[in-house]
Amino acid sequence: MAREKLSHSQLAYMLIDFVVYPFSSHGGINDRELVASSFGHHIASGQPIQIAGFIGQGGKDHLGKGDIELLERYERLQKEITVYYSFGTEVNLIGADMHGISNGIEDRGYLALMQENAQARGLNWVDLSSLYRDKSLSLPNPDQVRLIMDNQTDLIYLAWRDNLPPEIRAVLIKQAGRHNIIDGDSLFRAFYYFVMRKQEETILIPEWQNNVFVINGSRDIAEWTFPQSIGQMYWLDVRDGGRKARNIKLPPPWFRND
Repeated sequence: MAREKLSHSQLAYMLIDFVVYPFSSHGGINDRELVASSFGHHIASGQPIQIAGFIGQGGKDHLGKGDIELLERYERLQKEITVYYSFGTEVNLIGADMHGISNGIEDRGYLALMQENAQARGLNWVDLSSLYRDKSLSLPNPDQVRLIMDNQTDLIYLAWRDNLPPEIRAVLIKQAGRHNIIDGDSLFRAFYYFVMRKQEETILIPEWQNNVFVINGSRDIAEWTFPQSIGQMYWLDVRDGGRKARNIKLPPPWFRND
């Protein structure tokens, strides 16, 4: 069937099958119909498809091989969509400066370097702190979050304690111990991260509802820390660990010392 004769829905599903899945071969997507709906929303109005993603802050002062490869991947995705859809796509990257601050990580120029390189490739950029200001938000107050944790009655704490699968909570605690350098309280810092990400849903919905987000990680974590009403594709970087350890998952490039 000629592409010009495809319905909006058919073209959206073609993009998923021929572009999205190949770019997400290790991670997949969260919901085929949700991603198609997002694509179809823009196709119906003859507007560029919107792809978004967070760029984290790990304290690096340079761009490594993984960072450049990530931006190149976004650039290839943008070009590949244009092969099938003449109105193309816009890639909207969010520099997660607020996440770095919440982890006590010093800004050593990494996000500025990523922004410069991304914009040179035709990718859009906005800092998360700017989106916070637009919504009159600030990072959660640590004392208030600790009080919520101590009282154990607030709905968000009950969601953390009762709804979050134990294995996901364990991963978040492990990650907090690895990436947060404020203190040694991994349990509290993991809960703080959970509260922060839930707060950020007010930034993403509804303004970013029709973006399809690239998640540099696995679905099992994003399912509990990112709105599932937004289409997502998961980009996992893996390396071959040899005969005994195939497809070892790598952390996002901002946490790699390359």
